[in-house]
Amino acid sequence: MGSLSEIVIIAARRPVAVEFTAILRDWSALQLIERTLVVDLDAGDVADPRRPVVVIESGVIQTGLLQELLTEDSYARARLCVVSRIDEPTSAVPHGLLSSILNEVRVSLPTAALVQAHVLTGGPNDAWGDVVEPLPGWHTLALSPEQSSAPDQGAAPLFRSAADPRWLLHVVGSVCTLLGQWRGQDGSVLDDRSAPSGGAIVPFRAFSRSLRADAVESVLRARLLDVGARYPAPRVDTTAAVVIDDEEQAAVGMADDLLRKHYDVLPRQRIFPKRPPAERIGVFEALKQFFRFLLNALKNAPRHLADSLVRATAAKTAGAVQSVVFGGADAGFTVVVKGVRSDGSLASWSEFESGLESVMERSAPSAQMAAPPQKQELWQDFVGAGMTLLDAGRRGSDDLGPRMVGAQRAVIVTTDRVAPAAKERFTLPAHIASHLPSWELEVGDDIAGWRLFERLVALRTSHPHLATDITAQLQRLKAWSAESRSTYVGRVGHRFGESFRATISEVDELNRKIEALQASAGLPDELGEQQERLARRVRLFSVISWLFVALFLGLAVGGVITWLWSIALMFLSVLTWIVGGTLIYMRGQAQLFRYLHRRGQTATELETARQHRLEALEDLRRLSRAYRQYLDWSRAFRAFVHAPLGRVQAEAVPELLAGQGMPRNFGLGEAVPDPEVVEEVANRWKDRLFRTEWLSGCWSEFQSEYPNELGDLRYALRRQGPSLLLQDPNLDGQGPVLTRWSHAVAKAAERRAPSRDFLARVAELTESDTQDRDRLLDAVRICDHQTGEPVERNRASFVGGLDQVRGDAGPTTFLDVMFSPTKTALDALSVRESISRTQYQGLTMATTVVQLGEALQPDQFRSGKPPSDGYGPPDPPPTGPTFV
Repeated sequence: MGSLSEIVIIAARRPVAVEFTAILRDWSALQLIERTLVVDLDAGDVADPRRPVVVIESGVIQTGLLQELLTEDSYARARLCVVSRIDEPTSAVPHGLLSSILNEVRVSLPTAALVQAHVLTGGPNDAWGDVVEPLPGWHTLALSPEQSSAPDQGAAPLFRSAADPRWLLHVVGSVCTLLGQWRGQDGSVLDDRSAPSGGAIVPFRAFSRSLRADAVESVLRARLLDVGARYPAPRVDTTAAVVIDDEEQAAVGMADDLLRKHYDVLPRQRIFPKRPPAERIGVFEALKQFFRFLLNALKNAPRHLADSLVRATAAKTAGAVQSVVFGGADAGFTVVVKGVRSDGSLASWSEFESGLESVMERSAPSAQMAAPPQKQELWQDFVGAGMTLLDAGRRGSDDLGPRMVGAQRAVIVTTDRVAPAAKERFTLPAHIASHLPSWELEVGDDIAGWRLFERLVALRTSHPHLATDITAQLQRLKAWSAESRSTYVGRVGHRFGESFRATISEVDELNRKIEALQASAGLPDELGEQQERLARRVRLFSVISWLFVALFLGLAVGGVITWLWSIALMFLSVLTWIVGGTLIYMRGQAQLFRYLHRRGQTATELETARQHRLEALEDLRRLSRAYRQYLDWSRAFRAFVHAPLGRVQAEAVPELLAGQGMPRNFGLGEAVPDPEVVEEVANRWKDRLFRTEWLSGCWSEFQSEYPNELGDLRYALRRQGPSLLLQDPNLDGQGPVLTRWSHAVAKAAERRAPSRDFLARVAELTESDTQDRDRLLDAVRICDHQTGEPVERNRASFVGGLDQVRGDAGPTTFLDVMFSPTKTALDALSVRESISRTQYQGLTMATTVVQLGEALQPDQFRSGKPPSDGYGPPDPPPTGPTFV
């Protein structure tokens, strides 16, 4: 039938409806016919106008009510076929029932184009003209089953018999051919044909060959869809893209280009303020310090001044120290860095982020902590650049454009070089895993690999009896990590891991620096001894200076010199003492002043260290969020890359046993796949199917599929689409949306349905490439009509020339078994028109021929009335088998 916008309804009285239902169910189970509705016109309740209906689809029978079922969907066309058997009054459909079922369908499908046919069936010599009076507007068609393999071959009449099912099979097969019900048929021969005027009856007969090609389609699709291990080189204009020789360098280079573009996700460069210049001491400050030192020296406490200066300098750093101290070495940070739970298992990234935020809040309690920025463009580029490596597409950014070899676009064809398969996980042997529970590493998880390495080293120390085995696992882990780093996805993870470890080391170093800077040290012993020596020199110089003052005073008293000279010399001695003592003090305190200057710089260094530590923690927080998102996107991307087109699910195709006992008018066959032909056709079609940027459409389909594992989250994703994944919220407290989605799609990847877009393009090729299609369908397995054994034939033999029947019908005639011996129509036996069609649904083929005769009045058909009524001599009795 082809289109879901069409519906076929077959209606009959109970005996005929039961027979049709049984046969159509069997053919539907063999995947030979399309969905069909069968209505028993004798069913139902007089008090209930609703009419029961049987729906036959894929071998399953369901019951319902006709009016309700027709109104569930919108149909562009409906085909109503009423079948009457003229040899039994209880099987013939009267005018009242015809009008009733027609009215019910019209009311339920008011806008559908309606095709209405009344098929009269009977055997040779039945009284055709006495039973049914045609109604205007109906295609009234007469069918007398016969045994014939083709229109140009001989024919023999069939008789209805309980021992021979061919008559009944012929009727059902003819109706299916007439209505376009064989798989592969597209429409009915009656769709665009007007009913004959005047209520005439048109004799018809049908031939068909239904070739089921599910096995060939399954093998071909599996071959076309299977691009997991090695991709085809895509088509670029008229040539294929070049395959890169050094795939590792191309993959690693693309990862570096990605992080070069998005450098802001990596740790920032630290800015150090300029060192404060040495503070100059003025004259008055120098004199003040000198006199204070002299006073302390006379008190025999020369360190007192130095201690006071150290305390004053230390007071300046108190504010900075107070803002940095959060309880010494932060135990919470230690747990965060290790990323391990108390039971030794690997902590989740949500636990890591929670612990890190706690440390940041204690580091800067007054700061308002903003949410980590979402790097949506980074992850769009991450996926886009990975696809570009495989399909040479251009996805906006020149920085991440396709790799080039000369002037030609180049691709990586080895899938694992871009995104290793999920099966490449790292696991530990059971006897070691018992000491390290839950340590199973995903591909590309560089940080978890680093943590496991440290845990294994520690385990080797604590469990020396396992040292040899652990050393072997360490070497294996190194090799596994190195192989991962040589891929595109793994390189991105490694760069994140390097930055993560470097930032943690930086925080550790800053912690030690802060602890050292905030330690309150007194005056060093060396400076204390230097203060004692300086005090002795100052005291000696002061004694000498004041002895000169006393000398000049005594000389003036003794009259040796005048008082004027005495005063002048005493003033000079005091001045010399002040200046000289100050100079001695200042020169002697150079080491102390350098020490005080270094102490004075502590405030700046502490403030810088505090700022750098906070920046490092912010970088670590941003990196941890980005790394968790990297794991999520890479998990989904790996699942996608290894099955971008989905997978052909292994479905049990029922064996085609029908054939024995079938009338020769209808042939049922099954195409047999030839591996060599399938391989040749698949390779040729891949060149046409895989173009540059072919992965983009597949990725869009992948993102829009929400497996059942997502639960209620599917509804939110359907409403907001893939943009919700880039926003990565935690909607219901069950974890980030991105994480839940990536786990779900990775788990469902093995059973993901084939890409609809890709299958549509394969269908287009199937329609256009008739040569390859014929090659794929050349071998046909049929069931022998006589023995029932399967035999193989070529397609031409199976079709039997039905595809060569001419439309003008030539000299073909109907058997003279249902026409009146006294008929007046000269062309009553002639076939007026032969409608030959070969149609496909994918590779499944239906070749049909419907032959229509002249539109005749009922009196042109055989009647059972006596000759006295003008109908000629009575007909001889049937010579074939009796029927029941």
